[in-house]
Amino acid sequence: MKTHRGAVGELSFVALGVVASVAGLVGGCGGDSVMFSNDHPRIYLQRNKDRLAAALSSGQPAAKRFKGAVDRWVAGEDVYNFSPWNAALIGQLTGDPKYCAAAIKSVDQQVSDAETQVKGGNTPEVAGDSYLGVGNLIGNLALVYDWCAGALPGDRRAAWLTYADQAVYNVWNYQMAQWGGKPAMWSGWAIDDPSDNYYYSFMRATMLLGLAAHDETPRASGWLTEFQDKIHGELVPTFDKDLVGGGSREGTGYGVAMRDMFELYDFWAGSTGQRIADLTKHTRASMLSFIHQTVPTLDRIAPTGDQSRDSTASFFDYHRSYLQDLIALFPGDPVAPHAQALLANCSVPEMGSEFMFASDFLYANTNVAATALDGLGTAYYAPGIGELYARSGWDKHATWINLIAGPTTRWSSRTRACRRRPPRTA
Repeated sequence: MKTHRGAVGELSFVALGVVASVAGLVGGCGGDSVMFSNDHPRIYLQRNKDRLAAALSSGQPAAKRFKGAVDRWVAGEDVYNFSPWNAALIGQLTGDPKYCAAAIKSVDQQVSDAETQVKGGNTPEVAGDSYLGVGNLIGNLALVYDWCAGALPGDRRAAWLTYADQAVYNVWNYQMAQWGGKPAMWSGWAIDDPSDNYYYSFMRATMLLGLAAHDETPRASGWLTEFQDKIHGELVPTFDKDLVGGGSREGTGYGVAMRDMFELYDFWAGSTGQRIADLTKHTRASMLSFIHQTVPTLDRIAPTGDQSRDSTASFFDYHRSYLQDLIALFPGDPVAPHAQALLANCSVPEMGSEFMFASDFLYANTNVAATALDGLGTAYYAPGIGELYARSGWDKHATWINLIAGPTTRWSSRTRACRRRPPRTA
């Protein structure tokens, strides 16, 4: 039996200094440098637009499905959990103004609703559930702001940025949080805990707002510094210390939220040229770890940790996205073709939910040819999460076992949090 063991090692880095000039270079890590673009679009597309436009024009299946969902939403259909930035992306790739018009209208409604709530002395939706939704809401705003900059009315630009700045400020300064001058202190849950799924939402809002508006508000360039400080001072040390071998101590349920950080790694590289994915070995190790977490029938994952909303641990779009992101980050890794094989043969060979179609489009990874799962070792030990996986082979009838003997720090943290919070009402 061949066994894979998570590599143990430390990765040194040079901390980044405060950004002094938005057009200047900042000393980077892993041999890369950081450059923040002055011109819109600033986020991701300068290095990826040609690739995505080619996929769309050539009729790549994932591109056609994605555009179809966007077209339905723009036409007024109800697409569950749709993100307006999807429409902004198609607007950038096609040049058709109707897409940005729809995206701007949707985000502006979010901003207007927040303004109304604040004027009424209330906190806006973005503050709900300890700011869990800030990554989605402010992330959408930032991407639409950047990708549709030329179509956004001038009298609304300031309103968007004022609202977004306040939301991100409140996240990291929970004791001084306020809306409309009214104190709105909150718990500060997970603002310094890179092992928590809330943290990834906070980081998404911070990074995307900083990239979109770094020279347009007094605070915005500071969000780039905040993001980098969090990466270097919290996330990398924690992942290197606690998550040797990949995966998450939150298990395979909440732990799949790490896909959000993996996507941020890619968006950061696409926007700045710097690969923060390489700062910790956890990123690369998580690809192999996840393959071993998947049971032989390729329709479920190891049911470790809290499995919210689905106790069966069924393979879902989020798991597909998790692996897609890692393949995109490490297309030349020897494990990547095996990961592609898993995605091609699992119970979710393409995204089932329209709101996830963007992942199949962005991360089709057509440059990585699928091989077969056979050829990988049949056992894997991830010491950071205390998990051992073993199987008799890579066929769907194989015997598979999972042994756990490690720390329960994340289980304990989440349990205490749930006991501390008041119950939700219907």
